[in-house]
Amino acid sequence: MAQKDPPLDETAWFSEDYARFYGGINTNTVHVYFYHSTFFDLSSLNGTLWSQANRHMDQRYLLESRKAFEDAVKAVQSGGTQFLIVGEPETEDGTWVMQKQLRTVQRGLPDTIEVLGTYFIIGIQIFMAPSVGDVLAAKTLNITNLMSSFFTLASSLSLFTPATGHTYFHPSLKPSTDAKKLAIAGGVSRATTPGRDATQDNASVAHTSTGAASNSSAIGGTFIEPLFLNSLALSARYATEYADENPLQGEPGAFVFSSTNERVAALNEAAAQAALKAQSAAVAVVPVHQRERESAVSTAAPTPKPAVGEGSGSGGRKGSKGGVDGARVKRRKSKGLASPVTPKEGTAQGMK
Repeated sequence: MAQKDPPLDETAWFSEDYARFYGGINTNTVHVYFYHSTFFDLSSLNGTLWSQANRHMDQRYLLESRKAFEDAVKAVQSGGTQFLIVGEPETEDGTWVMQKQLRTVQRGLPDTIEVLGTYFIIGIQIFMAPSVGDVLAAKTLNITNLMSSFFTLASSLSLFTPATGHTYFHPSLKPSTDAKKLAIAGGVSRATTPGRDATQDNASVAHTSTGAASNSSAIGGTFIEPLFLNSLALSARYATEYADENPLQGEPGAFVFSSTNERVAALNEAAAQAALKAQSAAVAVVPVHQRERESAVSTAAPTPKPAVGEGSGSGGRKGSKGGVDGARVKRRKSKGLASPVTPKEGTAQGMK
């Protein structure tokens, strides 16, 4: 089976003989040099004009001037595939940019240009720019490979036991106890100096690295306990310090704090006392008699209301209400109709 040629966008073409024959690549030889490359299309307008110029002596000047050659290509009325320079180098060893275009001619309308390919001429080498689809495919494949490697590594770091399930901590480790010890041992703040002690930091890093190497070899390199515990200790030690309260000064590699933590704490305390003093001064502005009246009104107990059903006096009835200031409300008894009485004899005789 014949071996297939690699794609054009994965190859580079150059010829030292042609470059030497034409005296290097310049504005008048770039088209002639590109004509001999594998990227050139002999059926294009450039190829047709090249053949005509070689057969007719009166058109030989087209091969010696880039401007005349490109003007002749653009003047072809039928249109078609053409190669034109769209980018020139700023220096002698710069990059030439050439495009392969499809020019469509329509009567009464401007010509339409479709770019079919882009080529870069750097020195004597010619490269073809890949398409957008090829670039996206390569980037997507790279991302997929990296994600696959990440998931493979993450799955190997997980540990499983029937008691704890899936975890990233080795069963032999006790991070909570060790973290507490580190926090107690390193609980001294850096408040006494503007910057950290380089000797202390180097010793701590060296101790951490030594412990990390031993533990990593003991548990197979799945977890570095001292590094994890040191991170927790640093978080607990400097959790109450803020960069905006004590900004850094200096240059990279020689940063120092603008003041000590004691000074920052003193400034915060002075600000709190000033706020308290301002509040006290605002209270003192209120008149004394107004404060006493407000105090009396706020501390006086309200007068209780009489209970429902309690009479005023000893002869009160159930369900009656006491009057104002304990006075008893007098009521007039209504006289109802008397029950019928049998008339006496004298009365009856008198009526007769």
